[in-house]
Amino acid sequence: MKIDLKLAEHYFNEARKLFDKDDGSLWGINFNGPIMFVHPETRDVVANQQDTEKDLKKEGNLYVGKLPKNMNPANSTMIWNGIKWVTILWYAIENNEKEMLKTIAHESFHRIQDQLKFHHKRLETLSHLQTTEGRIWFKLEREALIKALANDANEKYIHDALLFKEYRRSLFENSGDYEDRSELHESLAVYTEHKLTNTDLNNTIEKIVEANKKNVELKSLDRAYPYLVGALYGFLLDQLKIEWVDKIDQDFSFNKILREYLNYKTPENLRSSATSKAEFYGYKEIIEFENEREKITQCVIDKYLKKINVKPLFIVAGDASLMFKARMILKIENDGRLIDSIRSVGSWGILEVSDGVLLNSESNEYTVSMPKTINGKDVEGDGWKLELNPGYEIVFNANRNRYEIKKQD
Repeated sequence: MKIDLKLAEHYFNEARKLFDKDDGSLWGINFNGPIMFVHPETRDVVANQQDTEKDLKKEGNLYVGKLPKNMNPANSTMIWNGIKWVTILWYAIENNEKEMLKTIAHESFHRIQDQLKFHHKRLETLSHLQTTEGRIWFKLEREALIKALANDANEKYIHDALLFKEYRRSLFENSGDYEDRSELHESLAVYTEHKLTNTDLNNTIEKIVEANKKNVELKSLDRAYPYLVGALYGFLLDQLKIEWVDKIDQDFSFNKILREYLNYKTPENLRSSATSKAEFYGYKEIIEFENEREKITQCVIDKYLKKINVKPLFIVAGDASLMFKARMILKIENDGRLIDSIRSVGSWGILEVSDGVLLNSESNEYTVSMPKTINGKDVEGDGWKLELNPGYEIVFNANRNRYEIKKQD
């Protein structure tokens, strides 16, 4: 067992105390419920309650066992053996109580989110935040938000944040709607984790600003966006003493609330107004950084496309589940997204990638580099390995010059 049972029980108890203290005051629902810690390498499980199939065995006040190989563990929620669990990866934050409780609170919000009237709509990829322009204007918005929080919700900084947001959204069709949906889903979870684990507003704001500064150069803002802006906007509304939590519905938008509060009006020349304000927030430095980043990003993409240009393995994922372990997600025009690390489980087997996979979400297809070894059900390549399920094999398609997974006759 790679999970410290005594420490796990301590975290379960601390989470229960945290949720009992809130007792539904934030969202109207007590967050206490099924939680399991999972060690991703050994798949050891330690849970705070029994599963309905009784695969977990009681050990003291805990329940222990193994997560099946066909399940993808992550800091998330999952339905397993008839129960919707909060699942927390053990190894990453096992010795950091503050981060552990924040993560449990965050995922516990997602566990009860279906019961809330503002359960999120279908989420879209924020691919515009992979572009240089999208990243530049996002960073300017965030700089203005940080200044607003650090200066008692100063309205000048809030106005500039809204201006930068509006200009960015004007550049990309439907991006405003997509961003609002992501805020409704993920930003509220970020707000919740901070709200439940920090009782002092000023201290909370300091922590949020510090976290944002640490993540200022994240490679993939399309996924990071709601995590970075959510707590900023939520606590900005708290600073302004705006009653907003009870007003949330499917059409909720931080942007809409603040525009109404400030009586914000779209300037006649949006671009000119935005660029005239941008210099104060480090516009020149941000542009220089992002232009250089774009060159580096293109080199990474070119290197990977060259890597998969020679007899790659092509996988039609079908109904496969997918877990991102990504630090990097890069959009490749017309081809999909280059992701550094995933784990996918399908009817064909289990694919684990640690050094790049091309993922086409629309057709649900994966492309990795050419297989180096094919040994029955075990297949390996540069930075990836595949375990085939019975009844499947790897074949070479000479017409397309690639390897494919085929179901045996």
